[in-house]
Amino acid sequence: MQRDLKKDVLEILEEPVEFFKLSSEEAAMVGYYISEKNPAFCERIPGGWRIYISKDLNTIQQAEVAAHELAHLLLKGEGLYSVSLGEDWPESYLAMEINNVISHHFIITRLKKDYGIGSNLHISLRESILTNGQQMIEEYSEEYVMLHGIGLHLLDLFLTAKKHKKRIEELLELSDKVKESFEIGEKLLVYPSHQISAEEQWLRISEFLQRLGYDIDNARLCW
Repeated sequence: MQRDLKKDVLEILEEPVEFFKLSSEEAAMVGYYISEKNPAFCERIPGGWRIYISKDLNTIQQAEVAAHELAHLLLKGEGLYSVSLGEDWPESYLAMEINNVISHHFIITRLKKDYGIGSNLHISLRESILTNGQQMIEEYSEEYVMLHGIGLHLLDLFLTAKKHKKRIEELLELSDKVKESFEIGEKLLVYPSHQISAEEQWLRISEFLQRLGYDIDNARLCW
């Protein structure tokens, strides 16, 4: 018998989680970013959490992205932190990709094993890097923060869709910055468990950033 994901999330967080569906046009009107490439997100609200889901998805896809966001909350409740590097771009992009590497392989495995839920839409969206990765690397050839983020995007996909190993390796050879981010991330950001201590999580993230040449003064763990 499959477990109840939402029930497990509510039990561990001890806070309510509500869902709100809106189209990309409705989201834009109220200042939220919902799109074909970003069909769901979760935010903290007073007393709990709210998950926004794109109305533009079909019913099966809506259920999948809702489960993905719930799984993020489940891992948070079990002790997995994310990192913030501030709100400025492209540092916020790098932080997002760090958090993706840290969490996605745990989420996809957990959803399938414990809840019988697939991640087809999620993986298909992340696979976009396979076709536009070369163009991105060329476009941002002088912007090392973006290149480091691209390297982590490739690492995230490598961890969750190993069938693309050959194409990922081809893209890594296009940029030393992309490759170093991938390789250092593989050593430090692929945790042995999502429940390692907050101290070890911080040590791994901060070492990753420092080895790539970043000042960690603006970096902080977030729950």
